[in-house]
Amino acid sequence: MSASILILHATAAAMKAMHTPRTTGALRYTTVRGISVRAARTRMAAYEGLGREDICVLGGGFGGLYTALKLSKLDWGTCKPRITLVDKHDRFAFLPMMYELTTGSVSCWEVAPMFEEVLNGSGVQFLQGDVQRLDRESKLITVATGDECSRQLPYNQCVLALGSEVSYAGVAGAREHSFPFYTLDDALQLREALLTRRLGAAPVRVVVVGGSYIGVELAANLREWLGDKVDLTLVHRSDSLLSNSEEHNRRVGTQRLRSSGVKVLLDSSVARVTEDGVALSANGAEQQLSADIVVWTAGSKPSGLAASLGVEVDAKGRVVVDSALRVCGCDDVHALGDVASINDASGASVPSTAQSAMQQAEYAAWNVRAALRGERPLAFRRAARPRPAVGVALLKHDCCQCMCETPCIVVQVCMLVHKVRFNSFLIVQNRAAFGHVSMLELIRGQGSPRFSARKRNADSELCHPPCLCVTGYVCAWMQVRQPGRDALPRRGGGVALLAGRVQL
Repeated sequence: MSASILILHATAAAMKAMHTPRTTGALRYTTVRGISVRAARTRMAAYEGLGREDICVLGGGFGGLYTALKLSKLDWGTCKPRITLVDKHDRFAFLPMMYELTTGSVSCWEVAPMFEEVLNGSGVQFLQGDVQRLDRESKLITVATGDECSRQLPYNQCVLALGSEVSYAGVAGAREHSFPFYTLDDALQLREALLTRRLGAAPVRVVVVGGSYIGVELAANLREWLGDKVDLTLVHRSDSLLSNSEEHNRRVGTQRLRSSGVKVLLDSSVARVTEDGVALSANGAEQQLSADIVVWTAGSKPSGLAASLGVEVDAKGRVVVDSALRVCGCDDVHALGDVASINDASGASVPSTAQSAMQQAEYAAWNVRAALRGERPLAFRRAARPRPAVGVALLKHDCCQCMCETPCIVVQVCMLVHKVRFNSFLIVQNRAAFGHVSMLELIRGQGSPRFSARKRNADSELCHPPCLCVTGYVCAWMQVRQPGRDALPRRGGGVALLAGRVQL
């Protein structure tokens, strides 16, 4: 219930005006001295709501979710504000694991828990809907909740964490004839299309556009899943894959894809996408590449919703913020994550990664509280991400070119509704190790997974020290430990640890 409605109810009660509480159906309520219990509770809630402040967090990605959870854990004294998280989806999608959902390695509930499950017990309210308008004068947010209905949320402080969306870079036909791969729905739709087409006698011709972590991991896992039933080509406009990774990773990743049967076309730009495939432009010449399915992973851009909300944006469509993550000209609006243009203390642009968003969430939550309490805000300082060592593992059973003499453990992270499961596969002598931790504890930053060895055979035991090769993504606070040994360095949240060799 909004603050304005609560105040109206309280005022009406104080003036002894007529007030009829809402009822549902033909339910009857017990009355005391002519006043129903429902009405009494409504008035009590109105009085208790007086003076409470409203904080609205728009966007339920890594940045938005962790901002809301951090706000719920801050010390607010005796009057904790109402915290509302708004997102157009009903699930928190762990996007780094979407390719495994497409290949059927995990189920939907494992990588995309309901927001209500994640927020249970935190005190954060969740509202599913599309943000339509931000009225900065009346401090109201209009949210379309479906069935042509809308709802207005009052706010004292607002946080924009709207994330990013697919960018087709003006390529003709890309939007109409390709599958984007950035959301939960994208992963499910691609899986359905692949399952439908693989029933034919001929291999499914798949073209993956984009050689970043998403494209490379998707191509490798599609090839493993479909085998000879897929004719797979990866197209990248640069001269090497994984341009943000180490040279060793770029080289070995390319070799691994090609050795598995994936065609890798570098220095090739997509001129247009049609129903029959893609037209490539390379070295001034155009080439037609036939395809049954085109998957687009070639880029993203800040959510276009930000520009429509009336806040200042830069040339790339990102919200302009100051060092305290406040939107320029708006002391009551903060922004973070992919939708914001943020620089660190040195003036360098902060990369749009999940790890960066989670770091920003700590500052955004603190500065929202500071704004409500009239305190001094904190300038955002980015913590450096530890760089992974050499050793590449694209698949859970694969540890290619790992430059070590001791046995290797390949760890794949799998997000579950109530726990994170570490499925570990030891390359040498068929040994395995497993670890478990509560997912909700991890999301709220309260736990760290334990890494323990279990024997598969009576005569097998882990060598010391083994080499740990991590694939997938590990959240910022996760630490993998072995009993009696020091904790491993923290991994980067949302950053693909395609190569991560660490001595235990």
